[in-house]
Amino acid sequence: VGPSVENAGRAVVNGFELGFAGNVTDKWNVFGGYTFLDAEQTRVGDSPDQNAVGSAGSKGKQLHGTPKHAASFWSTYKVLPRVTLGGGLFYTGKVYADPSNNGYLPSYVRFDLMAKYNISQNLDVQLNVQNLTDKRYFNTTYFRHYAIPAPGRVAFVNLNLKF
Repeated sequence: VGPSVENAGRAVVNGFELGFAGNVTDKWNVFGGYTFLDAEQTRVGDSPDQNAVGSAGSKGKQLHGTPKHAASFWSTYKVLPRVTLGGGLFYTGKVYADPSNNGYLPSYVRFDLMAKYNISQNLDVQLNVQNLTDKRYFNTTYFRHYAIPAPGRVAFVNLNLKF
């Protein structure tokens, strides 16, 4: 019989989030933030199965699925009266894949770009490109042997109507 998984125990998360948003000039906007999460498993569930994953040795470990560090930065600049360009980066630190912290997803940085054209006061068209460098990374893990790759480079166009 293989290892079992149970949703038992307790965790304490201590941390903070810092964010900023503002106009550097009337044409240049910046947004960003940083999050620190010290998510510690404080009590492991009492499992009758001594071979259950997380039943021993997990107390005091980082809570799986929770990055300790995450950050983002985004900036836009109105280069012409109707044209805005922007870009940013998104960072996620290492994420443990199991309660015993044996497996993990490595940290990654994703770069994105955008361009927007204002057709009128109420209508604009916007191009977004996510994962500009087409980096292969994993953004979700369900357990040590199961991770979902994040999308590669993706581009999409939106037509936005304000009313």
